[in-house]
Amino acid sequence: MSEIDLVVTDLDGTLWDHNVEVHPGSRAAVATLAERGVPVLAATGRRKVSTLRGFDRSGLTFPAVTVNGAFGFVPETADVAEHEFHRAPFDLETAMAVLDTYRSCGHIPVAYNIDGTAHVSADTTTSQRHIESFTSDAIYAPPEEAARLGEIVGFAVVGVDDEAGLDEVGVALRAIGVATDPYRESIYGGWSMSAQPPGVSKWLGVQRYCEFIGLANPRVLALGDGGNDVELLDGADIALGIDGGDSEALALADRIIAPPEAGGWATVLEYL
Repeated sequence: MSEIDLVVTDLDGTLWDHNVEVHPGSRAAVATLAERGVPVLAATGRRKVSTLRGFDRSGLTFPAVTVNGAFGFVPETADVAEHEFHRAPFDLETAMAVLDTYRSCGHIPVAYNIDGTAHVSADTTTSQRHIESFTSDAIYAPPEEAARLGEIVGFAVVGVDDEAGLDEVGVALRAIGVATDPYRESIYGGWSMSAQPPGVSKWLGVQRYCEFIGLANPRVLALGDGGNDVELLDGADIALGIDGGDSEALALADRIIAPPEAGGWATVLEYL
């Protein structure tokens, strides 16, 4: 009998590398978990659309908690239609307060919507590479427009060369109860600051998924490398951090494993 009931994994920098490549050993471990009947849940900062692109590129698909815990869904497969199991968007008042905070510190964020699209204003301070990543997902309109629609699940300024103003954004947002994730950007370079609704975290998404599949009091193994994985690793029964990851995440890890390019993810098999 397995020691774990559910494996929850971050994606970028944990399961796959920054080229969305999965080590053969990690891929084999995913297959073994499926054979043993142990479910795997992805928990990522990516938007829904970006998550699906990653799944398509990697050849792996899981139920997913996206935008750091604000939206959860089971992707469509050949046998099953897509199913949403969790959503926690910003309310209008809080969304507007977040936008005012970013602006007061010299930044204008992108707004992430539940359906995976993003509102991008003409004067956004997010990086050009970040804007280009949206392709057809971009809605070129002010984020305030998205706020009034009531479906924003996250805000972000990503990959800026100068971190000036971002620390101030984080302090001000946390003061009004908004969860933030300031970090050194590994994909686009530079610095980033994301924000999600109050009380939202990857661990909240895990709890909603367990309710959805009827998994009561599960023993959870979680893997993550970033500051947005802190609540996830703290809530899990077994926490695996990634060598070279965020210091706060590593401090919560029961064990530190090799990065994705070295196949460290396969360590989960030792807990079966």
